Amino acid sequence: MGPRILWWLCHAAISCRAVQCPRLGWKGRPPFDVLIQASYLLVFVLSSWLNHAPQLPWQTFLFGALFAMHSHVFGEVMDIEPDQLTWPRTTHDSGRVPSKFLIAAFLALETTLVWICFRDWIIAGFLLLGVLWFLLDATLVWKERVYTPVEMRYSCGLEHCRFLGMFLELGARLAHEGLLA
Repeated sequence: MGPRILWWLCHAAISCRAVQCPRLGWKGRPPFDVLIQASYLLVFVLSSWLNHAPQLPWQTFLFGALFAMHSHVFGEVMDIEPDQLTWPRTTHDSGRVPSKFLIAAFLALETTLVWICFRDWIIAGFLLLGVLWFLLDATLVWKERVYTPVEMRYSCGLEHCRFLGMFLELGARLAHEGLLA
């Protein structure tokens, strides 16, 4: 790995410090609590180095950052009440509906990126289903209302089905191209 690992460790330490440091505390400062999720991309870099593989294209990094951010906001929406008891301010403090629109916006950007850069209408279609789901959730179905445990399981189940469909399609395509053993 050589000196590159020092660069990686420095970035990882800075990211951790930005989240946890009492003075910076990005964990409790919107929108930094969402933006810091892009630091998960350091795993992509490390994985490429460890596997002696070329770095992924920038579009993959952008998609990964957007995906990490929308997943973080989704977790905040699901846990608003417990988080308000323990954590300082976060992006979800603006309310459920704005947070759901933010998730829909992230998913719309991901959909556009997949459609334009990867020319994959199937994966883009699954992402578009997520956009439509969160728009319906924010405007017609739940709005600001708290999810009941049954609704939460149902909602998470639908989200998992959407991801499963996306990953099964991707796996089938990789197997067809001989990239997946």
